[in-house]
Amino acid sequence: MDFLGVGLGEVLLVVVIALIVLGPERLVESASSLGRLAGELRRASQEFADQINQELEAPPPSKKPSSPNQKTPLR
Repeated sequence: MDFLGVGLGEVLLVVVIALIVLGPERLVESASSLGRLAGELRRASQEFADQINQELEAPPPSKKPSSPNQKTPLR
């Protein structure tokens, strides 16, 4: 298992240290909170990416035609 450059040994080491520091009850709470946070971040980033893609695919706004009486400056 090699996910984002982190192998199984590193994951187990982090879990053991977290178990020692937090204890079994708080470890479960922390993991649950971390999972919810990861889900919320994933949804927010997906919504952001969808919005950016939608804006990029939208046609540019059309320019309003100028009125015939309006004078344009010469350059």
